[in-house]
This record gives sequence, structure tokens and C-alpha cells, in this order.
Amino acid sequence: MDVALLTHAEDVAALQPQWDALLAASARPRPSLMYDWFAACSRHFSTANGREPAIVCFRDSGRLVGIAPLRLSGVPLLRTLQSAVEVADCRDLVIESGAEWAVVRALIEWLTTEYRGWDLLRMRGMCSRSPTHDFLPLLAGHAGLKSAAWRADPCANIDLPGSMEEFLEQMPGQRRRRVYAQYGRKLAREHGEPEFRVVAGEEVTEADVAKVCELHRDAWTARGGSCVMDGRFRGFLADRTSAAAPAGQPVLTFLRLGDRDIAGHYGFLLGGRFFLYVIGFDAEFASYSVGAQALLALIEHGIAQGWTEIDLMKGGERYKFDFTRTACRAADVWVAKSARRLQVALALAALRGRVSG
Repeated sequence: MDVALLTHAEDVAALQPQWDALLAASARPRPSLMYDWFAACSRHFSTANGREPAIVCFRDSGRLVGIAPLRLSGVPLLRTLQSAVEVADCRDLVIESGAEWAVVRALIEWLTTEYRGWDLLRMRGMCSRSPTHDFLPLLAGHAGLKSAAWRADPCANIDLPGSMEEFLEQMPGQRRRRVYAQYGRKLAREHGEPEFRVVAGEEVTEADVAKVCELHRDAWTARGGSCVMDGRFRGFLADRTSAAAPAGQPVLTFLRLGDRDIAGHYGFLLGGRFFLYVIGFDAEFASYSVGAQALLALIEHGIAQGWTEIDLMKGGERYKFDFTRTACRAADVWVAKSARRLQVALALAALRGRVSG
């Protein structure tokens, strides 16, 4: 396995066609592993504070089989390699299906024998369904490195059957389903029957993105919390929309009453799987459970379109488990050169409130 480190933006940009082709050949492609996603993160998040890209490429007989999209940060006493993708619920390496063991082993060998500029490899939010989640600490241990894993946040997903009738019959929260149906009838009786509006790919406008962001903020306000919808994140979403590709295209959906959108979703469709990144609703209609009404409409639309899955992303919110009982985990996996370096890293993270579980 040949390993190469790319640190210049021009070299990384030239890798784009191979990067996306490799992602298409991986076991579970995700929009957040696309080159365009990485590039948008670099523009809006990772270029601050002197963070340096460290894109590690793995080739088998000249053929690209793996990419580790990392960046270098931290102080001289604790030089940290971590995911270069800032906005993602689940992170991973980009690896050809079947080559996961070989690529992770090559990464560990490269870190222990060739690359000296690191003390800690910090992988946040690694999906438990990915082989990397298990292989990384295992192979690190074989090489004499120290590792730790924690924060197993649930990531719910809905496996879509062949019909909406079948989904409703197997929907786990039957009591909640009846409550949602009552709220839906009440909404139609008092305000009219809402319409379900879908915009995708090149049809998505800046106004559509802004509306979803507004609904997201409104929903958080209704819950009494604060959202992460700051200027950088809104810019990132707009960037991703304008860079829409046939693979990983943005899909926005709205529940609409007259000329007013009362609930909305922002997500990406890739390989028949829909990844739901942003949800929101009009707080004025919160008593009608319009968020749940919109999700039911999204499920019905997805089934009609032949989607196989709706990924609800990271978070253990109760409403998600009214619709599904299927979930994986997003765990943090850290690998350090020594037990001492790992202890220092964990202590610093604990002081900042970043270690839980």
C-alpha cells in the first residue's frame, strides 16, 4: 500500500474525480464524505486558526482505495490530526468496499513509521456501522498505540417498505401515530388541508434554504433552546446547494398552508438514501405537531420515489423513535502515541466539557 500526504489545496482539488468515484465504491456512501462537502467545510470552517489540511491517500498498485480527510491542529505539545469535515453527524474515512482493514492498517503503519508530526488522532462521530469504527482501535492496539472511545450518541434511521400502508402498520409508536392523526385532522379542520412541496437539485433557491433555516430557528425557540444556525452554517448550506451534483443532490421539502410554509426539511439524497440534516417548523403551529406531520409526508414521498432509507442523523430526540426503532451509534475514537499523551488529551477535553460517557 502506497501512502501519500496532500497538504496543498491545489493537489487536493485535483483529486476530486477520484475522490467521488471512490466514495461511490464504498460500502455506505454519505453526502458528508463527498469532496464538495469537504471543500465547503474548508471554505466556511476549517481555514480559521491556521488549521492545515492533511489528506492521506492510500493506493494499492497505483489504484486509489482509501482517503483519510484530516487536518492538523493543536499546540506543539499535542499535535492533533482530526476530521477535516466540520459539519457532519457521522464521520469516516473514504474507503473502497472490502479494503477497510487494509487501509486502516496502512494508516496505523504510516502513523507509527513515517509521519512524525502527530501526537493524537481524534475521530469524532464515527458511525458504528462502519468497519473503521472497530478496526481503528483494534489495529492501533496491535501497533502499541493507546486508544479511547466514548459518547455513543444514537443515530436513528427509517427503513422504508414498499408502501405507506405497510409503514403505518409497522410504525412502532402506534399510540403516537393516532395522536398525530388527530392533530392532522384538527389542523385540516381549523386551517385547511396542508400541501407537501418538494424542491430538489437545481430547483432549490436561496429563498428555500433561507426558509428552512428560519423554520429551524423558530422550532428551537419554541423548545426554549438555541440552535446552531449561525452565519457560517447558513453560508455552508447555501454553498452546498449551489454546488449540487447529480450524486448527493439537495432535497428540500415543505408543509404548506396557503402561501405559508409551516414545516420544512433540508437533506441530501444519495444512492436511494435520504440524509435529513435540518428540520424546522413554525412555532405558531407547534400544537398541531406539524413537525411529525411533515415527517410522515416525507416518508410517504420517499416510498413513492423508491427511497430505501431516511437517515434521521445523530440525536436521541423522542419523536424519532415514534417512527423507528432502528439506530446505530456515533462514537468518538481517539488514538494516541502513548498513554501519557492520551491522558493529557482526555484531561484537556474534560476541562472543556467535551468528554461524556
